[in-house]
Amino acid sequence: MGVGKTQIQTLRKRKADILSDFENNMPNSSKRRRYLTGNEEVNDLTLAWCRDVTGRNINLTGPMIQTKAIEFAQQLGKTEFNASNGWLDSFKLRNSISYRTMSGERGDVNVKTVEDWKSKLKTLLLKFYIYNTLYLYNYACKHFYF
Repeated sequence: MGVGKTQIQTLRKRKADILSDFENNMPNSSKRRRYLTGNEEVNDLTLAWCRDVTGRNINLTGPMIQTKAIEFAQQLGKTEFNASNGWLDSFKLRNSISYRTMSGERGDVNVKTVEDWKSKLKTLLLKFYIYNTLYLYNYACKHFYF
């Protein structure tokens, strides 16, 4: 097969890790050793905030992330924390954050339009249900003798 004995042994040893990564859709290229910096709480809170902000269709910028990270550090009492450009670059790399313009359908639909469509859809579905129920009842009455 062209595979060495040691490669197979290593794969057998790491079988659980490899399957776990596969199930969690973790790309192999982004997997690397993570070094503890002592600022994990700040990083975790900042990442959660970033996800929340992007979920509300707000574009993120580097200074926004840095400002929020400093606020979290102050709340946690970490006076030595500095949200430098180096920290920001590492944070973005670690968490696969990139600045892109939101385009397409994301956030483009007016809420009133959605509500109108929901009410129309209920009416359409009710009419469809009634029509099909009557059609099936009439069909059954004509073709089957009870």
